[in-house]
Amino acid sequence: TLTGSTVTLSAAFNGGSQDLNIVGDLVTGNTMTAILDLDVSGTASLANNVTTADSIVIDGTLTLTGDVTLDTTTTNEGAEDDITLAAIAGGGNSIVFDAGAAGAITVSGVADNLVSLTILDSAGATFAQAVTATTSVVLTDTTDNANIIFNGNLTTGTLTTAGELYDIEINEDATITAAKTFLNTGTLTLGNATDDVLTFNGGLVASAVSAVTTAGTIRTSEDVMTFGKTITLAADTTLITDFENNNSGGNINLAAVDSAEGAASDLTINEGTDSTVKIAGVIGSTTGKALGAISIAGGGALDINAAITNAASLTQAGTTALGANVTTTGTQTYTGAVTVDKGSAATLTGSTVTLSAAFNGGSQ
Repeated sequence: TLTGSTVTLSAAFNGGSQDLNIVGDLVTGNTMTAILDLDVSGTASLANNVTTADSIVIDGTLTLTGDVTLDTTTTNEGAEDDITLAAIAGGGNSIVFDAGAAGAITVSGVADNLVSLTILDSAGATFAQAVTATTSVVLTDTTDNANIIFNGNLTTGTLTTAGELYDIEINEDATITAAKTFLNTGTLTLGNATDDVLTFNGGLVASAVSAVTTAGTIRTSEDVMTFGKTITLAADTTLITDFENNNSGGNINLAAVDSAEGAASDLTINEGTDSTVKIAGVIGSTTGKALGAISIAGGGALDINAAITNAASLTQAGTTALGANVTTTGTQTYTGAVTVDKGSAATLTGSTVTLSAAFNGGSQ
């Protein structure tokens, strides 16, 4: 145990495979190795890598003065390999976490001014407040079905995922500059409240994931948005590919969509007049998972290839290609022309069905 107001290590530190407790602040620009457990009661200023056999705990803010890797896997990986930090002041540097397949990563405060943040492996990771990394956030691996959770705003140039069976939750606002294809094969949560706004400037594809849960606003900058698996609306959800409102947007491709059981959440879509919303899976698979109001307001085309079976209402501002039944408890309003797909017998069921433009029955 080293006790002092500030403990400064001016050269490399070898812990001799023993615990290191620092009561006070830690300052070092050198490597720290062969430590069993590292516990710092104050702040820490690091410019080099720290490797331990078991846990790393820093009770105060971790300030990076160089690129740092925190690695708790130098011996057999186990549940003692947790990495627990109060906050990270990046100082324009990068951080890498490796807690192994059994160690959890927890950052309870803000992690800001980072160039990149990388998780090599973990048993789950939770970032309780905002994460800002100008270049990238890289999620290489995490134990199957464990969660990587961002409970604060997430801002980064590129969000990189891998084809591993971990879950991702982004539960606040997000700004991702580059196009994002989610490769993880676990679940994906985008927002958990109606005031969340998640922006994927280069586009969004979520087809490898097993399921998607949404709430709030998910938008791109005139780029394609594709959900290849069932979306569950945890709360009212808005999908926008024309968030600059210049009537130009990307196509929106949807598989099945359900509301959370009994929630009857609304789905609003703004795709731009030059784009298409394509529905490939059933909307509202059961009465308990019925949607509220469906409003497609961008003025683009709607291509219905699977039934809308349970919803409160449907409003479509542009043209509609009708290839399946639409059933609502309330009104249906089609402002643009409606054309029934050849070979498709379609039934429109609602309290009132309003066709405001030409209707082509497709010889059905």
